[in-house]
This record gives sequence, structure tokens and C-alpha cells, in this order.
Amino acid sequence: MSKELVGQVPPYSPPIPLPPEPQTGVEPSKVFLTDLKGEKGDPGEVDPEAINQLVENYLDVNPPGVYTETHIQLTAEAVWVITHSLPFQPAVTIIDSAGTRIETEIVYDSPTQIRSIASAAFAGRAELS
Repeated sequence: MSKELVGQVPPYSPPIPLPPEPQTGVEPSKVFLTDLKGEKGDPGEVDPEAINQLVENYLDVNPPGVYTETHIQLTAEAVWVITHSLPFQPAVTIIDSAGTRIETEIVYDSPTQIRSIASAAFAGRAELS
């Protein structure tokens, strides 16, 4: 059985503007939950529906898993030169041919080239995300 508030007015929550609808061909954008705050001071109550809509809009423009690449290193080398087409400086996970994560030095030579420097030569893959 639910309790009803008789004679009480719920606290006022001003409407929260939502970001514009995503457009085809639009570059990914950053959306922060802090955008839901007012001008200054206490943000007040935040509408869960507004947060859900904000997250859905963000994921429409920035789907998860879109920005990943895998570099396959077939020949055993201590230094791997990895080129990619990602629009950012990616995180790099190095995995040897046995499936073990390997710790290497990662050097970002340019916006599209990375070097992985290990203490010994091995083959495997580099997962970029």
C-alpha cells in the first residue's frame, strides 16, 4: 500500500533542457552530467528521465566499441611499429601469441603511429581503444 502525501506539495524541479538530437555525420561530442546543473549553487533535484535521455543521446552519437582497432604482429619483434586510424591517442593492450598480457613501453610517435618496446622479441597482437 502506498502512502499519499495529502496537503503537501512536492519540491519544485525546474525542467532540464536536453541536448539536441544527434545528426548523421556529426563528430562525437562530450556530454557531462555536470551539464545538468543550474547556473550556480545547489543543482537541486535531477530528473532520472532526463539523465536517461542524456545518456541515450550520447550513445547514439558515440556508440561503444566503435573506436577500437587490433594490430596483428605475426613476426616476433622486440619493437612493434603500430599504425592506426583512430581519431585520438588510444590506450594500448599488448597480448602475446599465447594470450598473455605483456607489459611493454608504449611510445606515441605521432597521432597515428605507436611503438611498443619490449625486453624480448615475441609475436602477438595490440588492442587499441
